[in-house]
Amino acid sequence: MTLEDLYRLLRNGHVQAQGIVDTVPDPLLVLDQNLCVQSASRAFFTTFKVSRDETIGQHIYELGNGQWDIPELRRLLEEVIPKSTAVVDYEVEQDFPSIGPRTMLVSAHRLFHPDDNSRTLLLSIVDATERRQREAEKDVLLGELRHRMKNLLALVQAIARQTTAADRSGEEYRDAFMGRFNALVIVERSAMVTIVGVVWLAFKVWPSLAGLATIVPATGA
Repeated sequence: MTLEDLYRLLRNGHVQAQGIVDTVPDPLLVLDQNLCVQSASRAFFTTFKVSRDETIGQHIYELGNGQWDIPELRRLLEEVIPKSTAVVDYEVEQDFPSIGPRTMLVSAHRLFHPDDNSRTLLLSIVDATERRQREAEKDVLLGELRHRMKNLLALVQAIARQTTAADRSGEEYRDAFMGRFNALVIVERSAMVTIVGVVWLAFKVWPSLAGLATIVPATGA
């Protein structure tokens, strides 16, 4: 069962629509033309920790004591959807009291019922919080990599400028350049080993020094 199949069933007022809504793994809401909840999937109740009684019949902005009154969601429902038949993966962020901060991708599809000229709106909600966190972490790592590459290229350029090419063959220039570069690499590695050693020593010795500091004043007294 795809969302398109569900759209068709809801549009035709199929009696099995609610049962099918409950089988969809992502949270779903069916809103009437006044943005009141006509139907909600079991996944919606489970994900957002709300009951059916406090959801069905409520205006979407009043759900959960107003926790769905979100500026981005208002824009989607009041400005974007009226101009489009469907919207896919519209990003909305909210800090829910029961489940914490969430980044959601909301897809909306308008349904028109020709029998009574009524309109309903199907909202599909995908929790993209972890995906966005992974993307943010990846961006940080890529930024660090770009920074390191920039520093490395600057270093290579500096070494190239310091290595004279006059009266040298290509092989001699290469050897001189690589000699400078390898010497710098060795220094950097030694510095890193020294820093790691100092940190390790501090963690190993500090408890003993702290204990001694508490003993010496008492002895002097």
